[in-house]
Amino acid sequence: MGVGPVDGPELGFAIEQDVPEDVHAAYESLLAAGFDSRLLKP
Repeated sequence: MGVGPVDGPELGFAIEQDVPEDVHAAYESLLAAGFDSRLLKP
C-alpha cells in the first residue's frame, strides 16, 4: 500500500525521511476522504 511508508517510521517499519509537502497534503486528503481501512491501527 503506497500510504504505509508515510507513517511507518513511528511504528518501526521504515527509516525516517523527509516527505515533500505536496505528498503529505495528498496523504491527508486521502485520509479525510476515508481511505484509511488498510492503515495499521496503533
